[in-house]
Amino acid sequence: MKFQTLLLAVVALSAPLTSSARASADDSGTAPTYHLFAPVPRSAMRPLSTDRPDTTESPYTVDAGHFQMEMDVAVLAIANRGGAHAREVDLAAVNLKLGLTSFTDLQLILEPYQLSTVRSGSTASVSEGYGATTARLKFNVYGNDGGSTALGLMPYVSYAHGVTEGGLIVDFGASLPGDFSLGAMLETDLVHLDSGRYGVEELTSLTCGHALIGVMSAYVELAATLTAYDVAASLLAVNGGLTFAVNDDVQLDTGVRVGAVGEQSDVEAFAGVSARF
Repeated sequence: MKFQTLLLAVVALSAPLTSSARASADDSGTAPTYHLFAPVPRSAMRPLSTDRPDTTESPYTVDAGHFQMEMDVAVLAIANRGGAHAREVDLAAVNLKLGLTSFTDLQLILEPYQLSTVRSGSTASVSEGYGATTARLKFNVYGNDGGSTALGLMPYVSYAHGVTEGGLIVDFGASLPGDFSLGAMLETDLVHLDSGRYGVEELTSLTCGHALIGVMSAYVELAATLTAYDVAASLLAVNGGLTFAVNDDVQLDTGVRVGAVGEQSDVEAFAGVSARF
């Protein structure tokens, strides 16, 4: 109910402004302004932009009045630490996006099933069930509809197993010569610690993508997490993967994330799909 109330409030506040702007635009002969209840025509939609498969989020929002789904079909993470072998499987984690205005979208991330197994010697512990629920609101500061660079801001709040966390994501994107693309992200998280207190984490990532053959593209990425409350727990990962554009509205992806420094999953492999409507 609170989520529905938030959605209605955002739409109620934005609709009068966008309606007024659209009326003014129509009178002046310039392009109209779209919103949730006045969707962007399919012929005028921007190219598909997703927040997956890399860690770095996109600064671009979903077209107003349209819906986008981005799913981890399956994720397998394997790690070995101090004689213990850990394995985690995540299935059907999904990010549901709704374009509210020409520069904002609302996102709801659901993690319906996680299975974790830790083996040490002859003993094993198993846990499974629902993960976290996360709500995010992305604002495109500039670059949504043109230009070689773009900037986005995305506050979020997450709830899992009685614990609430949150943070702010700043994402940047740029088109480079030679059909290369660059993305960078700075994320500040307020995380719940085992002690019951909260600590601050900083996630920084840099990704570079390039078109390969036909509908296939590739990316490589570095992602570093600095834990202010315990520097020894900081992480560094090297990631890479492929994307396949099925058509203008559907994209498939696969890739790996490799923990290089810190107690991060040694190897994580995934496959996913994104689609917009």
